[in-house]
Amino acid sequence: MKKHILYNILLALLPLNIWAVEDIDALLNHYEEESALDLKTKMDSSGHNIVYTRDELDKMQAHTLKDVIKSIRQLTMMDNEFGATELQRAGAYCANSACVRVYVNDQEMTSGFFGGALGIFSNYDLGHIDHIQIYLGGNAIEFGNEYGFITIKMYTKDPDREKGSSVGLSYGTNDSYRVNALTTGKLDNNIGYLLYASKLKNNKDTLEHKGYDVPRYSDNLNLFATFKRENDFIFEVSRYERNHDGLTGFGDQKTPTRSDRESVYQYLSLTKYFDTVKLQISYAQEELGIINNDYNGITLYDGSFTTEHDIGFDNEILRMNVKDSKVFGKHRFFYGVEYQHKGIKPSFNIDGVNRSNELDGPDGLDLYSVFLEYQYKFSEDTVLLATGKLERYDQHYNDRTDNLSQSRLGIISNLSENLLFKGFISENYIYPSLEQLSITPRPVKGNVDLTPTDIDTISAEFTYKAEQYQFGLGYLKMYTIDPIKINADKTYVNRKIEAIFDDFFVNYSYSFNKDNKVMLEYFWTDHNRPFNQSPSAGGHIKLFNTYEDFDFYTEFIYREGYTHKVFDMEVDDGYDLTAAITYHMDSTTTVSLKGQNLLDKAILAPIRGLYPVGTLDKRVMLNVEWFFR
Repeated sequence: MKKHILYNILLALLPLNIWAVEDIDALLNHYEEESALDLKTKMDSSGHNIVYTRDELDKMQAHTLKDVIKSIRQLTMMDNEFGATELQRAGAYCANSACVRVYVNDQEMTSGFFGGALGIFSNYDLGHIDHIQIYLGGNAIEFGNEYGFITIKMYTKDPDREKGSSVGLSYGTNDSYRVNALTTGKLDNNIGYLLYASKLKNNKDTLEHKGYDVPRYSDNLNLFATFKRENDFIFEVSRYERNHDGLTGFGDQKTPTRSDRESVYQYLSLTKYFDTVKLQISYAQEELGIINNDYNGITLYDGSFTTEHDIGFDNEILRMNVKDSKVFGKHRFFYGVEYQHKGIKPSFNIDGVNRSNELDGPDGLDLYSVFLEYQYKFSEDTVLLATGKLERYDQHYNDRTDNLSQSRLGIISNLSENLLFKGFISENYIYPSLEQLSITPRPVKGNVDLTPTDIDTISAEFTYKAEQYQFGLGYLKMYTIDPIKINADKTYVNRKIEAIFDDFFVNYSYSFNKDNKVMLEYFWTDHNRPFNQSPSAGGHIKLFNTYEDFDFYTEFIYREGYTHKVFDMEVDDGYDLTAAITYHMDSTTTVSLKGQNLLDKAILAPIRGLYPVGTLDKRVMLNVEWFFR
């Protein structure tokens, strides 16, 4: 009963104002104005950032998070052997997106069991998203507790700025479809609200392996509501459901007779403002169900054999934080405290036998943090910053406590009227997830003795901005010490190595006018590892154009091929061509057409025991959107 509470609340709220809209001309003016929200939320002191504005997202027809993250430099989007989408760091492999942090506004979408949650939210619908900020090279303390090499912050549309309601319908290849609706309005006491719902189904081509069909599909439901009073409070309620194929799963022969994954993520979040003090309290429930049946068998870590492996988790995440800032002349202090609890309740059904009582290890983690960032305005053009964070992890097992720290030094300087420099040095870590710590009847064994992986980075970026063009050049050096890997005995261990990565990028953009621009970027990575586990070089070209009532978007993404020596697989160079056109028929209707991976040559993901498979299918989608009075 409890798991349907948010679902029923959101469905009940959506029809409140779906047909009621203020003056349509005012609505169009709001959509045509250059959005300032991305400027308000952008934090240069938080790292090396990439901004996707509302205008760009609209022209891209970016309906899901996948449409955005597939081109991020130093990263490659790939499906893993369980059908979940990951972002792989150039040249390396990051399991369960442990190096990626995903946010909706200030709410981190973290997994209680796996840690990183990109595998759940990669197909997150963007119909209610205004703009997206992406920070590379390590997150700042503003973003919460847990470290991420990349932080993705999706900011929802502001109910105080939005005017009206909209409904969209999409249909395309393999009977894929999308239905979405958004409405905004005002309640009593000057409370603005935004309500959103979407249903998305993506059917991909079925694979074949050793005579077995391996279907590919994704079915998603997104319900979101926010209530806001300016400078007072923000209340959010959300429910996200994702059902998708589990690809080959754990099977020894990779011949699944059934492989499905179901996820439900719902949360309540309250942010309250007291002058300069910001208080946030959130509670999230995460339900995971993974069914992996394989007629040819699945070997568990203890050597036992099964053909039916059905597991589930009921997880909870509680977060509370208080943040404040003070400015004294040239000195700015940003500080706060935070508490986070993650708890899991697993269930295991192996060949019809309930083995849920076999959990050995922590079933929860408590994290306490206190942090301080100091910024010194050295001159009108230069800011120096220093960040420190003290943290304590309490495991719900053997009274284990880990006292850890993170630190960061930085400089942001306008070296001239047109030239901006950013530089950062940081010491961070990635703490083991409950999946890695806990021993359960799965093919991979957890390890309660795991220690955090240390991550040290040095980075620098130059950006030259002129009236019509911008040129950027950047470098990042990363040391990854004692990373967590799976050994030959199928056990998580800290590998006693130091992986060193040297990342480089160069980019250029030229704006012909406010509606027409071209963007180019190329990156490459050198490292000290014996071979590549993902592309070590790549780039993209993006064209944004408008002509009369038509918007055009063209994107070409390149990823360098490589040889995966562990899987004994050759992965060819990847070329992903996307083209989109949007026709604004009148003030109430738009029609758009988008083709994805039109060359059918996008980079493939190597799957152990199978063969390289596509994360992106060749697909065409037709979309119609209506705005109502």
